[in-house]
Amino acid sequence: MNESVRVAYPDDYPAIADMMQLALAEKVDARGGAMLIASDLFGSLTRDEIVAVLPELVAQTANLTLIVGTIDEVPVGYCIGRPQLLNDNTKITRIDHFFVLEQARGVGVGEQLLNEVEAEARAYGHVGLDATALPGDRHTKNFFETFGMKARSLTVHRTFD
Repeated sequence: MNESVRVAYPDDYPAIADMMQLALAEKVDARGGAMLIASDLFGSLTRDEIVAVLPELVAQTANLTLIVGTIDEVPVGYCIGRPQLLNDNTKITRIDHFFVLEQARGVGVGEQLLNEVEAEARAYGHVGLDATALPGDRHTKNFFETFGMKARSLTVHRTFD
């Protein structure tokens, strides 16, 4: 079994769209999940719409990171990181999507994805990474913490009746 990561190619976009829909489906019933999905660029798109939007996103976003994690060259995970300019004119990479198929978890693909997005962020001159873990999602929070990432804010929300 050979785990690796690489830049995503257009041929990977259908697999990424499938994984994206699985990732969003995993979050829908989680605390904060519905609001996260409602505010996500891809949250309301069909698989085919996601496949159509990905090339536009890559073409229009300088320093966008779109990588896939593979096992034996088969995509089993993906990461989308985009640059975010801070008020002091420094930049960070905001990890908008990070997902590994359940059957491929625990073998190092996620670690390789995070290492690669960090390497690309550093190459772009970014000063850090941001990612989101939903309340109660200890697995995701613990995963990010193993890479030295710490919670720095909590977003609170109230839906009006």
